[in-house]
Amino acid sequence: MPTVQYRLNICKVEQFCLFKLDWGQGKQLLAHVKYPTFLTNLYQEWQRIYISFYKTALRGRVVASGAMDASPVDWHAKLVQAEAKFTYEFHRWLRSAELFDLRSQIAQHSNDSSNTPCIVDIFLSCYPLEIARFPWENWELATEFASKAQIRFSRYPNNLRSDNHDKNQAFFIARKPRILTVAGDSTGLDFQAEKEAISHLEKRLNIHFFGWQPGRDIQQLKTELRRVITDPLGWDILLFLGHSNETEVTGGEIAIAPDVSISMSEIASDLALARQRGLKFALFNSCNGLNIADAVIDLGLSQVVVMREPIHDRVAKEFLTEFLQKISVGENVHDALLSTCKYLKTKQNLTYPSAYLIPSIFRHPDAQLFRLQPRGWLAKAKQCLPNKLEAFVLSLVFLCSLEQLPIQPWLLATRQLAQSIYRDYTGQLSTPKLSQQLPPPILLVEIDASSLRSAPDKISKPTPLNRRYLARLVDKLTALDVPIVGIDYLLDFHQEENDAYLARSLKSGVTQTPPTWFVFAAIRGSEEGSWNSVNSNLASSNWSLNGHIYGLTNPSYTKVWYMRFLLGKEPEEIPYPFPYVLAWLVEIRAENAEHMFPKPSLKSQSDLIKQMKKKLPKKYENLQQDRFFYPWQKPVFTSFAYQFLGQRWFHPTIDFSIPSSSVYQTITARDLLAMSNQKSSLQNTQAAIIIPGEYDNMGLTQGSPDGHPIPDAFQYWIADKDRMEIYGGEIHAFMIDHILNQRRIYWIPDILAIAVMVVLGSILKKMFVNRSQLPSRRKIFYFGSAIAILYVASSLQIYVWWQIAIPMVLPAVALSSYLLPMLWRRKQ
Repeated sequence: MPTVQYRLNICKVEQFCLFKLDWGQGKQLLAHVKYPTFLTNLYQEWQRIYISFYKTALRGRVVASGAMDASPVDWHAKLVQAEAKFTYEFHRWLRSAELFDLRSQIAQHSNDSSNTPCIVDIFLSCYPLEIARFPWENWELATEFASKAQIRFSRYPNNLRSDNHDKNQAFFIARKPRILTVAGDSTGLDFQAEKEAISHLEKRLNIHFFGWQPGRDIQQLKTELRRVITDPLGWDILLFLGHSNETEVTGGEIAIAPDVSISMSEIASDLALARQRGLKFALFNSCNGLNIADAVIDLGLSQVVVMREPIHDRVAKEFLTEFLQKISVGENVHDALLSTCKYLKTKQNLTYPSAYLIPSIFRHPDAQLFRLQPRGWLAKAKQCLPNKLEAFVLSLVFLCSLEQLPIQPWLLATRQLAQSIYRDYTGQLSTPKLSQQLPPPILLVEIDASSLRSAPDKISKPTPLNRRYLARLVDKLTALDVPIVGIDYLLDFHQEENDAYLARSLKSGVTQTPPTWFVFAAIRGSEEGSWNSVNSNLASSNWSLNGHIYGLTNPSYTKVWYMRFLLGKEPEEIPYPFPYVLAWLVEIRAENAEHMFPKPSLKSQSDLIKQMKKKLPKKYENLQQDRFFYPWQKPVFTSFAYQFLGQRWFHPTIDFSIPSSSVYQTITARDLLAMSNQKSSLQNTQAAIIIPGEYDNMGLTQGSPDGHPIPDAFQYWIADKDRMEIYGGEIHAFMIDHILNQRRIYWIPDILAIAVMVVLGSILKKMFVNRSQLPSRRKIFYFGSAIAILYVASSLQIYVWWQIAIPMVLPAVALSSYLLPMLWRRKQ
């Protein structure tokens, strides 16, 4: 919760009080108010009746101890009346017109249109002691202005000479916090209930009791007290039980044994050393502690709770028990004090009237409030739970991360577009490993509309494609010594007038030296388990290969394409994917391993792919399995996500962020036929794929187009910005490139990146929001911007270096649900 700080100095000079309110950077308000002298009289009357009511067992030397005589005076009723008279006149004086500007300034932080809760901390110093005794903590500022803020009063001494060295600490204690309980003179008192209340915290605290025992040497007691206060292990909490009193010069005194007291000035150096060793909070459950608090805060201790007036033994027990219960559930010491005073006022006022007016907390203005940190992993996990706004935003972000909604694949496509732009501006364009200085090894031969119009075969219907024209392309590629030719057309039906031409060209390519490898497209047949590929009148599986041409995309948003996984050990009846077969053949040539495999031959009597598997040398088999096929088998985690969650977590995608010019070469069928037959015409071409280009009714079969919505990242690199489709052959070429170069782009699931941002947001929230004062909006903005820039830049570069795609939009929204409210609260 955001906190606003004010410093209020009140000084009484003769018949006037000077109020000085400071806040922000040099801002202040001054007010002079006439002091009503009867206010002092009313306070003294209340104080006299208060002491008379709590006559015995007071934790201070106000009256002599002894049995209380029966009295016909109803001190309870008189105390209630005296309290009402004093508080009425006190609040009426504080509502005087001269203080209106001061009061409205304090209240204005929560009276705007925002519903954001706010804490207003008022650090109060009073002079002289006459007015310092007043219960300023009960000033009804929030009530007067119907303020939504929580207004808290803390005190601090008029003389403050020590810095607060704990102001930048979160008060997170890795070990179990240590508490030193000093039980002083117990004459007329009973500490048993308080010790039991403290002992109930033994699971949370390392508790040590120290106190006087009958017969103990006084000098030795003082020496031992100083030694235990300065324990090298340090203390987190100091708790004193017993008698104490105010002194004018020595900073107050505490009774450590019957008729033996020690002043704060005597143990000042010990307390300062204890603070250096970790002492963060002190509570003096004893009487008249104003001087004690001034002295301890002046020594540098960040916060201390004292009783301004004498306090009865039973009230002290009730106070400490309730206070410890509040801090045990995680409240900071100030809120615990307010809750305890509220408890005394509402639950115990009939039994202990006016007791709620007595406690006060003194704080260093720069101190962060001390609280007991929850221990254990479950408690720490609860601290990280989001609030309602954060939970709402995170729920929306989580829903958007599911692939069942089209927003997730859209974000993937947009992420690849951002990667394309980043590659372009940084010059980090990927180059195939197989040919660092040469053109890509894959050539796409596009049969487009211009090629069909200029064809010598006078093609009037582009679908189905004229196979005589296809034969011309095959002849040209074999004449140019292209070793591997893939045909991305389904050739399962007869075309009687032209089949002979294509069959002759294919056989001619196989019979030449070295023979040409042909790979044909295949799709599932109408019968279960059947596959349709090249017609047996055109080619035989004994001297050619085939591969299925099914791609993998998101049905709700087809601009994102995924790599096909292999099944590990492919069943005999299921062909390999078309790009894998072509990539395998290119890899064999690159490894100079052709002599290890049977070559295509018209004389072959068995299936060529089975021959290759059967005669695969053991050494090369390991190479293929480990380097080539294994990386494209589905990981266990991805299988789990598919089967049980319906998500494609860590499924590699086709990387359209690299320019297509580094993946494949492109030539139209018309330009190919116009080329000379010189062997160097197609430099570095290892495989050519004949694909449908742009023409009406293009496709594998009539009415089944081979065009798909163009990915934004792919469109970024091409010259024709009006182009709306990407061809299936181009997708195959990208897959071949990824297989050859082992380019696997693993997408980190959004939900994992969101989880990291939630953890980071919780840490930032703990760093900033839980501080006594939020940093400036500019600092929060710069810090958040730095995180965003670093996250985006590192995500883009990690993609280039390690082929890991880290999502950016949804994680950024998740982190913003923590940072933006901080900016808004700081504005308030």
